Amino acid sequence: MTKKSEIRHLTIKEILNVLEEEEQDGGLHVYFRQQVISHNPFPYPFRSENTGILIFTRGRVKIQIDLKTYIAGVNDIVFLDSQSILQVMEVIEDVQCVSVSFTDEFALKNIQNYSDVNVLRLFAEKKITVFHLPAPKRDLFIQLIEHLYRLNRGQEKYYRKERIMHFFNVLALELMGIVREEIEKLDLKTSRKKILIDQFLKHLKVHARKERDVQFYADKLCVTPDYLTRVIKQASDLTAREVIEEAVVMEARDLLMDHNLSIGRIAEILNFSDQSFFGKYFKKKMKVSPNAFRNQNH
Repeated sequence: MTKKSEIRHLTIKEILNVLEEEEQDGGLHVYFRQQVISHNPFPYPFRSENTGILIFTRGRVKIQIDLKTYIAGVNDIVFLDSQSILQVMEVIEDVQCVSVSFTDEFALKNIQNYSDVNVLRLFAEKKITVFHLPAPKRDLFIQLIEHLYRLNRGQEKYYRKERIMHFFNVLALELMGIVREEIEKLDLKTSRKKILIDQFLKHLKVHARKERDVQFYADKLCVTPDYLTRVIKQASDLTAREVIEEAVVMEARDLLMDHNLSIGRIAEILNFSDQSFFGKYFKKKMKVSPNAFRNQNH
């Protein structure tokens, strides 16, 4: 058996090579083939750089996610964030699946609602990593993923980028709805933490343009900064500061869409001391400067 020390860190390209799949552009990859998988493609534990959503349409497989073992089969949905360690233990029955994987940068650029950016990382605790979809939800998810597949492969001519954003956001909202239903089933102790995270995200939506200090949000929630960070870290592998940074970048992204606002004015709205500091802050998360992002989304 492979030891934990032998966990591999695979890029999306390396994963696709194993599956004999061509890489798609833009930080999004949609897998929608009728390929039957009868052997174990990943007999070793690995961690991907992407967040992933898988829906099984045939067969059964025994998988281990972060050292917890699951049997996933027809109509089961699996959430894998970029911190998850996955190992396929056994292909019990020949399987088929559809999936969507995406980078954090893609989510930050395309998602409309900040509370949905962390739907997997902040709300999908290990207790609900794998669960069963009712038939209507299964059909809806497969239709959405099929639309994304066609668009991302360039099979649609008009408004491709805008439609990818649209269907990706619908997918995210549907995921949020499912996960919130699962949250209600959790025990009271865990639910308190979920409520804290939910309230934290609500405060971020209101105050992210002006407040970047963990202490500010901890005070709003009547907890210590250490406790707030610990709860978020347990759920997401992110610190409270990292989540705040993503919220600020989301606000910046939306403001950059308004070409009537100068970069300097946006830095001022977001309470940065100067334009240079804002530029470095934005580039750290988005990998491009504010000007480059604006030009790409003109």
